[in-house]
Amino acid sequence: VKASITTIWATIHQFSNYPKWIKRLKSAKVYEVSNNSAYVHFTATHWLLGKTQWYVKHNFPRLDQLNEKRWGAWVLDYRHQSDFYDAVGFWQVKTIHDQPNVSEVIYSVDLQLKEGTPAFIQRAAIKKGLK
Repeated sequence: VKASITTIWATIHQFSNYPKWIKRLKSAKVYEVSNNSAYVHFTATHWLLGKTQWYVKHNFPRLDQLNEKRWGAWVLDYRHQSDFYDAVGFWQVKTIHDQPNVSEVIYSVDLQLKEGTPAFIQRAAIKKGLK
C-alpha cells in the first residue's frame, strides 16, 4: 500500500467510516473504549444471510505506539449476543524496507456461523469479509 504505517493505522481506527467503504455494512458504532481496546457494534445486510449484527473487541495499537506494535487483533465481544458463533482476525502493518511511505498490510479473518449453517454459506461469508 502506498501509505505510511501511521496513515494506515489511522484509517483502520476510523470505524465510523467503515459503512462508507464496505458494501452492505450498514453501521459501525463504537460503544466502549478502554486502554488499547475499542468495542464496535456492526450491522450489515446480505441477500443470503439477511440482517446480521455482531459485537467486536479490537485490540489495536494506539497511534503513539506504532513503532512498538505492528499487530492489531480482534475477537467477538462475548458479553453481547452476535449473529455469528465466532469471529476472529488480525491486522499486521509494517514498513517496506527503505520505503517509509510504502507498507505491507496483512489482514486475516476467520468466521464461524451459527451451528447448522451450510459450509458453502460460511465460505461465501468469509470470502465477502476478506474483500
